[in-house]
Amino acid sequence: MTAYHGIAEAELLDAIDRLTLIDRPAREALDQSLADLGIDSLELFKFAMDLEDAVKLRLDVEKITPLSTLQEVLQALQPA
Repeated sequence: MTAYHGIAEAELLDAIDRLTLIDRPAREALDQSLADLGIDSLELFKFAMDLEDAVKLRLDVEKITPLSTLQEVLQALQPA
């Protein structure tokens, strides 16, 4: 199982699902771009802030764009 800074991938995906940040289960969307999941460049910062608050990690928004996949977003998480 993959972990990101001590938080299991499953826990991060559950957090995304609880926040209803995307319109489908996060586990089914890991290889899809944020744009395909309905997150555009303006919504990207809200997405980042909501996710950071939920998991207490920092999301390096300079490393992600609407074309980034959800998996790449998880990889861009850093310790807060």
